[in-house]
Amino acid sequence: MPRTSQWARRALGLGVAATLGLFGAFLLAAPASAHDAAATAEMSCQQDGSVLVTWTIKNDYKLAADISNLSGSPVSANAASTHLDPYGSTTATQTVDASATQASLTYHVTWTDGFSLDKDPKVSIPAGTCQAQSSPSPSEAAPVPSPSVTDVAESPSATVAPASSSPAASLPVTGTSLTAIIAAAVALIGGGVALFVIARRRRA
Repeated sequence: MPRTSQWARRALGLGVAATLGLFGAFLLAAPASAHDAAATAEMSCQQDGSVLVTWTIKNDYKLAADISNLSGSPVSANAASTHLDPYGSTTATQTVDASATQASLTYHVTWTDGFSLDKDPKVSIPAGTCQAQSSPSPSEAAPVPSPSVTDVAESPSATVAPASSSPAASLPVTGTSLTAIIAAAVALIGGGVALFVIARRRRA
């Protein structure tokens, strides 16, 4: 058999073996590369100037998974749930000081097919992201303005006439005076007595 034909067969065999090896590696790596549970971070400022970091951990695979060994830096993190539904998500929060320049998580994820991986996402915190906010002090009550003269409707005041110091006028007498009646009666009686005396003297 010619020597060139042997080299051709060997080259063909090596090529087939390499192709099969690459294909097998691809088959083994494909399921692994589909498993992921990355985390994204959102930051919000607190009144005391600290930074609340809210992490969202998302399961990008069709199988459920569980999270374990969750920790945070520079402070610990609290997860709302350690279970991830297929293509589901959960959150974890940590409150870091305003002077912190970075926050991070570390956690281990295990899927129901046995595949697992470790994740360690980080987020940078720019200087001066949050500042303490002073509590608003109650404002001084504004003085209530006194009503101006034009604001008050003046009601006419009733003028009270001063009491007269002169004696009250006596009422006019409309009937006959009692004294005059008595005097007339006395006069009539006296006249009758006188006529009686004169009459008796004449008879005598």
